[in-house]
Amino acid sequence: MIEFVCALLAGLIAAIACRGLIAIAPKDAPDGVRKFQTHAVPSAGGVGIFAGGVIALIAAIGFFTLQPSTLLPDALRAGLIPHLILILGCFSLGLADDVLHLPARAKLLILAALCLFAVTAGYRAEAIALPVLGVAGLPPLVSIIGSALWLIVIINAVNFMDGANGLAMGASAMMLLALAALLPASVTEFSGIVPYVRLALIIFAGAIAGFLVWNLRGKIYAGDTGALGIGALIGSASLFWLSAPSSTSGIANGAIWVPALITLPFLIDVLVTLIWRYRRGEDVLSAHRDHAYQVFIRAGWPALRVSALWWAFGIVCGIAASCVRHTPENSAIALGVFTVTGIALWLWQRRVLGARLNRPG
Repeated sequence: MIEFVCALLAGLIAAIACRGLIAIAPKDAPDGVRKFQTHAVPSAGGVGIFAGGVIALIAAIGFFTLQPSTLLPDALRAGLIPHLILILGCFSLGLADDVLHLPARAKLLILAALCLFAVTAGYRAEAIALPVLGVAGLPPLVSIIGSALWLIVIINAVNFMDGANGLAMGASAMMLLALAALLPASVTEFSGIVPYVRLALIIFAGAIAGFLVWNLRGKIYAGDTGALGIGALIGSASLFWLSAPSSTSGIANGAIWVPALITLPFLIDVLVTLIWRYRRGEDVLSAHRDHAYQVFIRAGWPALRVSALWWAFGIVCGIAASCVRHTPENSAIALGVFTVTGIALWLWQRRVLGARLNRPG
């Protein structure tokens, strides 16, 4: 019950904050390439999301079953502080980009440095659960590089998908709730920081809902502030679940297939599109309208319908991940089946709608 109340509070605060930001936030102007809007729209709505999430989380700590005095020691033991710095750093980097329009390569370098710091100083995936073979430990260098790459990929994936009202943030809320469902809610059986992380994920999903009140009507965008910050939250939460000992989380440690399955609606569109553009000799870092969701919109689909489709993808993948989370074999099989299906749908859409868009006249 407290989780629902806290999420509701976060949504209310985020909605109020975003209403104020509409008047003062930096404007996101049309660029004639990637963006679909016809006029400048207030951006940096991620400030509202983070205001709602942080304020509601602080308020919740005083009423949560665990003693607040244990929060900092448990966070230090769990390696959570470096990841909190990562999330705050990504939020700040996104806000700077929304205001100052940073060069893409400079932004990527800063992001990579933040991710490397978080996984070197904090928790990371230190094991991998392989079908049949069981759980195997990862060498430290592989663990650090692999975990940092995961963070960079998912943070950029959320950013790349943030191009239609409600799509990236709405689907991200589904992913946060799916990740929260993987973590135990009980504070009598599980000590430490786990229930706080679960609560934070639910609260930020509620804050996103408050932002969507305005975003779905095209009144404000999340901007890089929201995309990078929420992407970092998803990535860090995934690594937290992966790094948690099985005695704490009740799952097979190192089952990387589960977070990959949860975030697959973003990963398929982003990675397949990048490969497709690379094979065509195009600059993969330049602005474009080649993502599947952009092709839908270019073909005449309303943005809300496209966003709802990705929300549905997020729900299906989240339910599937929850069902297979306990066994590496089943989670790997599910990831493989969903990946093949997603790529097939991407290719089918590109063949049908892409051909129609490129047809003369």
